[in-house]
Amino acid sequence: LGGKALIGLACYKATNNADDPVAQKQLKAVVEQIAATQTTLNTHNNYSVGIAIIFLATVDPQGSRESLSILLAELLKRQKGHGGWGY
Repeated sequence: LGGKALIGLACYKATNNADDPVAQKQLKAVVEQIAATQTTLNTHNNYSVGIAIIFLATVDPQGSRESLSILLAELLKRQKGHGGWGY
């Protein structure tokens, strides 16, 4: 998840174009992976979830609302009582 998001974000940032073909390919792959694995997102580390949130919110925040909600819920489940995150 994180690798796909990082590739897409890098391509988007390099071209400053949300329609970049590689960014769009990775966007589709990330959204599909989230939909397919939303019940097992806990297998992805905090970095993967975080970079996926950044990627989706940067490239297509409106079109990715459902995926962003799923990722945000997963991230908030992991937050420690003191407000931080850890392992």
